[in-house]
Amino acid sequence: MIGFNLGSLNTTISYGETISATRMNCNLVISDISGRTTPSVISYTNSHRLIGDQANLVVKKFLLSSFNNISRLAGMQGSSEFCKKEIAQFSLLGPPFNSQKNSFIFKLDGEEYQMSADQIVLAFINLLKQELILNKKLQVESYVFSVPDYFTCNQKSSFISVLKAAGLVKNCHIIQESTAITLYFGYKKYKDYFIVNNSKDNNPNSLGVNPTIVKYIIFIDAGYSKTTFVFSKLNYNQFSVLKTYCLPFLGGRNMDQKIFNFCANKLMKEQGVDITKNKKSILRLL
Repeated sequence: MIGFNLGSLNTTISYGETISATRMNCNLVISDISGRTTPSVISYTNSHRLIGDQANLVVKKFLLSSFNNISRLAGMQGSSEFCKKEIAQFSLLGPPFNSQKNSFIFKLDGEEYQMSADQIVLAFINLLKQELILNKKLQVESYVFSVPDYFTCNQKSSFISVLKAAGLVKNCHIIQESTAITLYFGYKKYKDYFIVNNSKDNNPNSLGVNPTIVKYIIFIDAGYSKTTFVFSKLNYNQFSVLKTYCLPFLGGRNMDQKIFNFCANKLMKEQGVDITKNKKSILRLL
């Protein structure tokens, strides 16, 4: 089984091997390009499509044909309020977005290209698949992709279409990040929380499950582009998500944006220089 976590800053892929009916050994798939994590960046150059650290090396030269925060592009439809805010973030550093054609537009060697958000995500996943799965000849029976909690049904449907185009839809599962966190934490803490010693003399051979124990856990994920609160309930035979609350526009990059705006305004007042007109200057300051 292969698990994909398309993060705003980095993408990780884990490979699970079944050891027994109740045990599985999981390890991160190490990339020859970027190591344990692959930066969620894709750059289109005059002759190549690059991802991860290789893309980061050329992003300054090909700023107007590079895309980061790949997970934020998945399922993007230009008419929604969410996408309008997200497009404004991408357009700050990257290529312009044509809302009528629902595509990003950029030029390479004088030739104009139009690519939808889903096409960019597809290209990134295909390159990941080639680098981390096919090249390493991993035997894969199923794929699991985690998706953000703010994803709508339309975004999930669009993302599934991308997975179909990438040839990954067979035995493919989508799981919300909040559910993945709850399952992982419950699995790791099961022995600590629910296995107790039932003997009066603490005989190590008298361990058993205590069905009366219930744990309520709050997970807080303060990420680069969003902040999520997950309220979960754990007992000996069920791990469940009671409530999730996601702030899709409260994260590290929003704090960076506030600091950038302050510095840009100060430069404008004191030096008369408007750095917001130059994307490379924006990149340096951010």
